[in-house]
Amino acid sequence: MKMRSVVVIGGGPAAITFSRTLKKLKPEAEITMFRPEAHSMVYCAIPYAIEGLFEPSKVFKPDELVTEVGVDLIRRKVVSVDFKDKHVVDDAGCGGIESQDRGRQEEHARHRRPGPQ
Repeated sequence: MKMRSVVVIGGGPAAITFSRTLKKLKPEAEITMFRPEAHSMVYCAIPYAIEGLFEPSKVFKPDELVTEVGVDLIRRKVVSVDFKDKHVVDDAGCGGIESQDRGRQEEHARHRRPGPQ
């Protein structure tokens, strides 16, 4: 059975920084990030975008910030975490920490939605 080294739930600035830093320090780490939103954002810049000081799209962070370093980005919402059995279930019923077999990995691949939606 193949296990992921790390599962990150959420895709905000802290999650991006954590994932990139961990990959730099431990390149062999297998990291999966769950983030249901279409974009990561720079939250502190949102008021400036609302005021019209710059385009709202400038608050979005590209997915490549994590995917370019080898983090597996899954655009799904995590609905349960079983810490004892080390298992995450997303809103499509897929487990994220463990991949039972190649078919399970391919199932997850269908749930990925690269790029802005």
